[in-house]
Amino acid sequence: VNVDLLTGERFTLEDAFRKGYLEVLVPLVEEALKSGPCGDMDIWFEGMDGSQSFHVEEGVLYVDFQKYAVAPGVCGSLSAPVELGRLESYIDASGPLGSWAAR
Repeated sequence: VNVDLLTGERFTLEDAFRKGYLEVLVPLVEEALKSGPCGDMDIWFEGMDGSQSFHVEEGVLYVDFQKYAVAPGVCGSLSAPVELGRLESYIDASGPLGSWAAR
């Protein structure tokens, strides 16, 4: 569950980004998974939707996956880091990440 610390409201990726963001985000997540700690294993990432779990830390969007969701269980839970700067043109200025984009 993601909560806007300013308003206390829950939000999803769809609340934070403008239309079309998945077309850019999905390949970036796939790239991050394949270059991550389990990238040499079989990654079966097939896309995602706006309800995907995520968190943001220090200008990086981490798209979170539970154990077995995109890789063998030995990999555990995985997070795919994507610099928010790579998505800046898709951040909804009036959404929960809008203050970050305004920097």
